[in-house]
Amino acid sequence: MKIYGKSETGLIRKQNQDTYYYNTNDSGESFIIVCDGIGGGNAGDVASLLAKESLEQSFLDKKVYKSDKENNVWIKDAIAKANDLIFTQSTSSLDYKGMGTTVAGVLITKKSTFIFHCGDSRVYAIYDELIALTEDHNFASELVHSGEVSASEASRHPRGGMLTKALGIWNKVVPTINKIKKDYKLLLVCSDGLHGFVSSSIISNILEQNCSIEDKVNELIEASIKTGGFDNVSVVVAEKEDN
Repeated sequence: MKIYGKSETGLIRKQNQDTYYYNTNDSGESFIIVCDGIGGGNAGDVASLLAKESLEQSFLDKKVYKSDKENNVWIKDAIAKANDLIFTQSTSSLDYKGMGTTVAGVLITKKSTFIFHCGDSRVYAIYDELIALTEDHNFASELVHSGEVSASEASRHPRGGMLTKALGIWNKVVPTINKIKKDYKLLLVCSDGLHGFVSSSIISNILEQNCSIEDKVNELIEASIKTGGFDNVSVVVAEKEDN
């Protein structure tokens, strides 16, 4: 896999509360994450960095597992460890009270690809077309699933963006984990600084271009900033070597 990522503060916020990480280990397994400190609130940058550092260390310490079940359990345990770290820190100081972060990521093993997330950072893939593989953990999604409102109504709800899952806010969190088909051409992991401002059609057009992944990442970042640069934006793209 060819992997490249980048993060920008944007034009409005003074601080970048996003973090990202990607790496391929000696066993040929790749790991990608994007974390977004919640809402510019208390120590969101601290929570995001703690999540990134914890998950990075978990990957560096990871064993090679033969079964999908073992890899699934590893993801759950790595997320739980990061959540415990942030939650514990949040109770240690008033400066950190209530801090939290989203996370979205991918684990690519020799046999399987897993995606996981908590919050509204997303994972996309290009198969025949661009597909959002994650569904935001927020109040709008809950309203739609309960049948209370339509998707268009939920998008306009004043509390629609309120997160229902994140790292560090509660003492326990269960990520959504899915195994996906491996015949994708490309994977995208991003914060809502991208998908919240740039349309899926524009994202797709950029990713489908015949250019380097570095250029694709830079163009996605620029597309977000062109909408006004209202939020931090982080993008990681992974592409198969033969593409």
